[in-house]
Amino acid sequence: MEMLLKELSSASKLLTDFKEMYEYENRLKTFTKWPFQENCKCTPENMAKAGFIHCPNVNEPDVAKCFFCLLELEGWEQNDDPW
Repeated sequence: MEMLLKELSSASKLLTDFKEMYEYENRLKTFTKWPFQENCKCTPENMAKAGFIHCPNVNEPDVAKCFFCLLELEGWEQNDDPW
């Protein structure tokens, strides 16, 4: 029972931490430095619509995270479809 409560607490914290990312506009705001802006499938608009947020680091400028499951993907190319 204690383990279940800990898991529920962790899940609740994740939902609380990312609750603002349920809004498309908030996800879109994270893509200000996204390397693919035009003439590609993975534009900031498409990425945000698909539920991704941009969370780059020094070595990986194209890291995108699913705000719901927290899976991080990197190595995006122009013709990659976020759906």
